[in-house]
Amino acid sequence: MSRTLLYPYPRLQPAALSWSVWKLVVDSHEVSPAEFTDSWDANSAMEFSLSVSIPGEAMLRTRGSDPVLLLSASCAETAFTHTAETPFIASPTSLTAAGSLSLSGSDISQKLTLRAQVLLPAAAEGSAPEWTSRRILGEARALELELDSDLSGFPTSARSFSAAHLPDAPWDIKVTATDLSDSFSNSIRLYLNEDYPLIRELMNGKPKPHVEAELSASIARTLLNTSRRLWDMAPEVRSPDAVAEEHPDSIAAAGKRAAGTYLRVNLAEAIHLMRSRPETVEFRIASAAGVLKGRS
Repeated sequence: MSRTLLYPYPRLQPAALSWSVWKLVVDSHEVSPAEFTDSWDANSAMEFSLSVSIPGEAMLRTRGSDPVLLLSASCAETAFTHTAETPFIASPTSLTAAGSLSLSGSDISQKLTLRAQVLLPAAAEGSAPEWTSRRILGEARALELELDSDLSGFPTSARSFSAAHLPDAPWDIKVTATDLSDSFSNSIRLYLNEDYPLIRELMNGKPKPHVEAELSASIARTLLNTSRRLWDMAPEVRSPDAVAEEHPDSIAAAGKRAAGTYLRVNLAEAIHLMRSRPETVEFRIASAAGVLKGRS
């Protein structure tokens, strides 16, 4: 049996709310969710904005006063939350609100979550319980922005490859995704071979630079090859970059970040390069990762 959510007050139907996409601006430059990871740092000035429109007739059944748009940005790792409220502006046929949040890169770490809600106070002050003073009439889907592009947050396990009777290798990257929109964290895992002394150093947070560079290159190759394979299996009307935009926690979004970081192109261009000039892709990845530069 499917789950049904019941609320003690009228809410707007999701279809009645017309949300814009989040606009992300880092240091005066607009970026996409997939590009955000490699665009910000602790010194960045950031602004996030969103707008919403509600048909006038949809508000008639809510029995409240003037609605407001509440935007929030939160980071669990730094216990940081910032909010901003914006009143709606009425027209003959609809109500519209556009809000924005500004914060510094020094306030956040690891992951940033953006939320948007339409709030409505009770119909008349004093005539309703206090808990109805900030009723949530509707909310947008939360947008989660990964802030760290290295192994932090990368699904990782350590094992003895020898004890598991696996081929001798420093690591293995397993992918179970069947679609570009599949969740990155649920579809990919890095297995580190603890039999290698250099890998044990990596696991202890003291990696040799050339080991870290080669691992980064391996991850990039896997993400790009997986993106190409899944796109070739079921090409859609949308571009792979559009899938990444719509699903910021997906394999497509991770592939797009890898394409931007290592190849300096978008995901569609990376897939084309991998089909037509795979040797160029390998050269660019090795160059960007700094593989075997001779540092000890």
